[in-house]
Amino acid sequence: MELMLLRFVFAAAVMIPVLLRIGLGGLSWKTCCLLGLTAGPGYTAFTYTGLLYAPAAHGSALTAGMLPLFTIALGVWMGVAKVTPIRLVGLCLMLLAVFAFFLDGRDPSRSEAWIGDLLLLGGPMMWSIYTVRVQALKVDAIRATAIVAVFGCLQFLPVYFLFGDSQRLVEAGPFAVLYQGIFHGWIVVVGSLTLFTYAVRSLGSVVTTLATSTVPGITAVAAVFLLSEPLTGASMVGVALDAAGLVCVAVTMARAAKLAERKDQEIAACQDDSVNELVSPEASEQIEIPAASIACSAISD
Repeated sequence: MELMLLRFVFAAAVMIPVLLRIGLGGLSWKTCCLLGLTAGPGYTAFTYTGLLYAPAAHGSALTAGMLPLFTIALGVWMGVAKVTPIRLVGLCLMLLAVFAFFLDGRDPSRSEAWIGDLLLLGGPMMWSIYTVRVQALKVDAIRATAIVAVFGCLQFLPVYFLFGDSQRLVEAGPFAVLYQGIFHGWIVVVGSLTLFTYAVRSLGSVVTTLATSTVPGITAVAAVFLLSEPLTGASMVGVALDAAGLVCVAVTMARAAKLAERKDQEIAACQDDSVNELVSPEASEQIEIPAASIACSAISD
């Protein structure tokens, strides 16, 4: 809990002036509390607690890897997303990856890993709610980060005062507190959240999603060298299935992006034709609606 406290206090200290300057952007307090909870204490509590039981390879695959699964499922439930055959294959591969990690948790040396896996699934579930709401409300990156930092801190402080142990911060020493606060508060919360949202807006969701497909594999390999965690066969299968599922999802997103771009180009071309017909000398002598306008309406619909 002390690590979560440093995460939110340091992030809020930086983002409070920013939020006071830019405001809530017309968002209600209820919405801000929801965004702060899902991307703040909710996501962090599930993830940090899960990593106490499950290895790092499970953590990367079940947080970054399962995010598209929960986001698409939530989008389908809200009626803002569709499940295509390729996307369905990708989601099934992700579910098989979860099953592989649960099998790995049955290893006698990892008797409690399945508990961590269940907790880790709560992380992307929380984050998917945040993602869908931010996209629906069209909240910009800086405002979204400020809301998560400030409202997340306000929600977590009462919990820490009731169940936290400030003596552990004293025992850790000022250098460790400052180091962990800067890393988890400024770099992870403020930096990562802002840059991720900016990447989606600048590079597109396809490139960003393809980039996240490398996270489970990189983390699994890094955990072997940095944390001395064994990479079992079940973990390797889970990481591979998860990455393959993410690629399938990204392929469908690429096709959807191309179709949307083509549709926008057709609408723009029709609008140009409509303007040319309206400004032409012949159009001023006619009362009929230009045929191009009718075509544009059909394409828009």
